[in-house]
Amino acid sequence: MTYLRLLAALLLGAALFLPSPAALADRGAVIDRTAQILRERYLDAALGARLAEGLLAQITELDKVSDPQAYAKAVTQAMQAIQPDLHLRMSYEPQSDFVPGTTAPGAVTVAGPGGQVRQVMRTGRIDGRDSATIARTNFGFDAVQRLDGNVGYLRLSSFVPLDLSRATAEAAMRFLANSDALIIDLRGNYGGSPDTVGFILSHFYAPEAPPILLHASENRAAGIRSEVKTDPGLGSKSLANAPVYVLIDRRSASAAEMLAYSGARVGRVKVIGETSAGAGNGGLKYSVGDGYALFIAEWKLLTGPGWERVGVKPDVAVEPSAALATAHRLALQSLVEQAGVPALREERERALKKL
Repeated sequence: MTYLRLLAALLLGAALFLPSPAALADRGAVIDRTAQILRERYLDAALGARLAEGLLAQITELDKVSDPQAYAKAVTQAMQAIQPDLHLRMSYEPQSDFVPGTTAPGAVTVAGPGGQVRQVMRTGRIDGRDSATIARTNFGFDAVQRLDGNVGYLRLSSFVPLDLSRATAEAAMRFLANSDALIIDLRGNYGGSPDTVGFILSHFYAPEAPPILLHASENRAAGIRSEVKTDPGLGSKSLANAPVYVLIDRRSASAAEMLAYSGARVGRVKVIGETSAGAGNGGLKYSVGDGYALFIAEWKLLTGPGWERVGVKPDVAVEPSAALATAHRLALQSLVEQAGVPALREERERALKKL
């Protein structure tokens, strides 16, 4: 089969040696646990079974890889050769344990047997960094700015869950509240939490507007449906009619794609840039033993065809380096057309001439 030949070629090209018998036994348990999770929890039952069977068939070849990081990479390549899915990968994280649950803190440092320190993380937390490290990134809010012509600009490097980022997110949206148009820069944003996506998009509707369904997905293993809707309590009269432009590039993934896709699907944003990464199915991370962790897609999109493997297509395709200037120009042109007051029109025309 194609994936078997691919894996064999990868292994032949690397100068790797066989691990010890004890390590082989541990590796076998890792693959068994991985196969079990794939069967039970992958978003599509038939594909999950196919992935599990394909991986189990490759144990002998995989066992030729000694280095733990290289082994995790080989398993990832083996799985993705069967099912190309950016939310399907193995990692080697011996310092971490990934545990079920969605109410625990994102990361808690504990002392393990023998005194070693480990990070214990809930499976729903995609970002494995501890809270202090995340805080030093300003919770993903890289820049908030007022551009010429009163165009607001927000740059996000990730979508940190609201239980950590809410205060910073609220401050950013207050700063932008009086903008006549908005640009949300998601170039290079690798994703994160859907609730933060809903929080941001909620500000672009009037408080009296009914909730808008932005995103819906289902988890077959848990038998549950998840929805992201706008929250009228976050609605803004001043931003409800403001044009909104979202910048994306090929590195924009997961929740970043969700904001661009969902905002465009409901007709609230225009997307500028290049086609995004194509990581569309939401996933969770599990410990599978011996320091290895498996990240798999569990959530199947219900709102539209989605962007898995195809990416979000921009409304205006431009090189990423030109996306901000393009969006700023489009915003000002739209505002010039709307301006009823001569002085306001002149201000926006002057800003346009500077671009």
